[in-house]
Amino acid sequence: MARQYWPKEATSGLDDLLMNIIDETLKHIFKEVGTNVIYDFLGNHYHLKKEEIVDKPEVFSAGLKYLLGSGASVIEKVILDNLCAELKFRLKDRRDYDLLDYIVELRKCAVLVDSYSVKSGGVNHDNE
Repeated sequence: MARQYWPKEATSGLDDLLMNIIDETLKHIFKEVGTNVIYDFLGNHYHLKKEEIVDKPEVFSAGLKYLLGSGASVIEKVILDNLCAELKFRLKDRRDYDLLDYIVELRKCAVLVDSYSVKSGGVNHDNE
């Protein structure tokens, strides 16, 4: 899949949330020590720093698959489920989609929402 770039300002909130969800999910499953082993592995073998994961989800996914084998897809599904729960969002389940595909879809939505907000002058919550 070709790498797609999105306006950083439109996706920064999503990216911060995604990184927090990834970190929390890994810590829940592997605890602190196991999560640090995963981050170290990704850094040493894939030259991927923790803070770069959201910018390079394809590298993160490849590293997880190498390290965890078929278990990586389960971890990615849990990450995605946790992200959707936090966003109160439901994604259509597609057999041919992986974590990267869903991230691309979520970024498209974030860009659309940001674009709408800019064009419409944003949402004013002062009177609520």
